[in-house]
Amino acid sequence: MSGRKRGNAIVREEPRDASIEARSIAREAARAHQMSLASGTPSVVISMVPSHVYRVFWLNLPRRFCDGNLPETKSKLTLEDEEGNEFTVVFIPERYGLSGGWVSFAREKKLHDGDAVVLEQIEKTRLKVSLLALNTNIIDLTMALPS
Repeated sequence: MSGRKRGNAIVREEPRDASIEARSIAREAARAHQMSLASGTPSVVISMVPSHVYRVFWLNLPRRFCDGNLPETKSKLTLEDEEGNEFTVVFIPERYGLSGGWVSFAREKKLHDGDAVVLEQIEKTRLKVSLLALNTNIIDLTMALPS
């Protein structure tokens, strides 16, 4: 896949601005999925914004999810997708976020503004990632919502 330079970032997919409605639908579908996970398993829903998926490629994590669940020092974490594929990212605890390697994951999964992910802690340095992507087709996500 070829990319083109836009400012300081290389854009591989055409950026998409998610509507408030689309972002809300993806987030609610992700929350419904989160509720179906085993109780007591630490998890968090994150809505993608442009800095997560188009430029900077930094994924902020909520402090309440990081504290007590993730390592206290800069560490490599493994992200496991729904097919069992693994991606290595760098967790920086002082900044509560994922850096190195996140760009590869975001591009491989074709994440866009408005998509939602559920991060579920499997081990101290391993997170299962469930994607609820808009893919410009709101109907698929609407069907994922509980009735």
